[in-house]
Amino acid sequence: MEIRIAEHIRIEADIPLLHAERLEMHWKPDRHASLSLEGYINTGIPYQMETLYNSKITLILEKGGDRTDKTAGEGRMAERSERAGDGRTAPQEETDEILFCGYVARAERSRAAGTETISLYALSGSYLLDQKEASRSFQSVGNTWAETAREAVEAAGGRVICTAGKEETLGRPLIQLGETAWAFAGRLAGQLGTCVIPDIVTGGLNLWFGMRKGREIPDFAPEQYTLSLRHGPSSAPCEICWHAESRSFYKIGDQTSFMGEPAIITEVRACMEQGGLMFTYALQKSYRPKHVSRGRFAGLGLAGTVVDTKDERIRIALDIDRNVPTGDYDYPWYPSTGNALYAMPEAGARAVLYFPDGDERNGFISECLPENKERDSHRDRCLALEDGNLLQLFDGLVSFSRGGASDASLGDGSVSIGTSGELLLSAQGRVRLKGKRIHVYSEDEITVYKS
Repeated sequence: MEIRIAEHIRIEADIPLLHAERLEMHWKPDRHASLSLEGYINTGIPYQMETLYNSKITLILEKGGDRTDKTAGEGRMAERSERAGDGRTAPQEETDEILFCGYVARAERSRAAGTETISLYALSGSYLLDQKEASRSFQSVGNTWAETAREAVEAAGGRVICTAGKEETLGRPLIQLGETAWAFAGRLAGQLGTCVIPDIVTGGLNLWFGMRKGREIPDFAPEQYTLSLRHGPSSAPCEICWHAESRSFYKIGDQTSFMGEPAIITEVRACMEQGGLMFTYALQKSYRPKHVSRGRFAGLGLAGTVVDTKDERIRIALDIDRNVPTGDYDYPWYPSTGNALYAMPEAGARAVLYFPDGDERNGFISECLPENKERDSHRDRCLALEDGNLLQLFDGLVSFSRGGASDASLGDGSVSIGTSGELLLSAQGRVRLKGKRIHVYSEDEITVYKS
C-alpha cells in the first residue's frame, strides 16, 4: 500500500502507516544502505505484523518535487542525465524517483493510550547477499579481479556492475572461506583500494564493484559546510572530507566541485524535516577504504586431492570445492621435512594447502595426509615408494619395509626383524645377539652354522 508522508514524498510498504514522525536514510560504500522509520499506524486497516519481515519498502520522491538545488551555484537545475556503468549518458525524464528500495530487517510495534506506533529498520537488497556463507577457491588465475567478484556474487543470486579490477588478473588464487558473497566482494575491493556500493533503486541483490561512475552535478555553495580530517596509513596523505547539505537528491559517485576543488559524493544521509527531506553529502577528491579486510588464513591448512605434479609444483582440488578442480594453478611444494630426496606426492594423494599469513595468495603445499587413520599424528612421518618399499618414522619407532614381505623395526626397547622368505644374518666378524630376552620364530627349521 502507498502512504504519503510529506508533500511529494510517499512510501510503498505492507503497512498502513498513518503518519511518519521520523525518517532517516543512510547510504555509503562498504555498508548496506539503511532506512529507519517511526510513525503511527492506521488501526482501521488490518495488517499482519508477522509478514513485515523481509517485506519490500520503497521511498519515492514524486514528480514535481523540489529537485532544484537552491544551495548550488545560482540555483541551477540538476542535470537530467544518469551515467551508466559503461560510461554512456542517457537523458533522464522528469519522473518519480526512487530514493530507497529495500527490505524490512527489523520491526517493533507498541501501543499506548489507544494509539499504535511502529519502528521499522530496512536494508538495501544487498543485505540478502550477506546471509549465507560459502567456501570455494578461484584458481583460474588468468581471470580478472572483476570477473572473480562477479562469479562469486552471481553464484549467490546477485548481479554486479564492475568499475574496478577489469584489467588486473589474479596472478595467484583467491579463496572464499566461510564468507558471504557481499563480504568476499568487499574484501577483494579493499585489496584493490576501492569499495563495493549497494544498489538502492531496484531492490535487487545488486552492487557496484568499485566506485560508481555518476553524473556531473552543480557545484555546492561553500557558505555552510563541515570539514573533517582523517589520517590514513603512514605512507598515505591526510584524507579531507567536506559535509554539505542540499534539498536535492544526488547519488554516490556523482561528480562536482567544492571550494574550487573537484570532488565526488562518497556518502549520502537523508532526514525528514519541515515537511521535506534534507540531504547531507560527504564530498571527497577520491574514495579510499578505511579498513582493508584480510581473510582468516594465517596458520590454516586446507585439505585436498593432488590432481597433477610438475617440477616442484602441485595442482590440487580442494575439499571445499568438493574435490573438483577450479583452475590451472600449480602451488609450490614446500614439505616441512625438506625435499632432499626430491619426493613428490602422486596424483590422487591427499595433501594440505598451508597458509603462512593472512593472504591466501601465499599458500603452498606443505605435506601429505596419511591414508592410515591409526597413524594420523603430526609426529608420524612416512616415505612410500612406487615399488612398495616403505620407511616410517613414528614417535619412538623406526620401521623399514621391503614390499611388505620383509620388515625391520627399531624401537626404544626392542628390535624386530621379520620376513616371509629367507632371513640371512652375515658379517665379516662375529654375529652376536645380546639382550634380556631373544625370541626367534620360524614355521620351518632354524639352522645355525659356523663357516
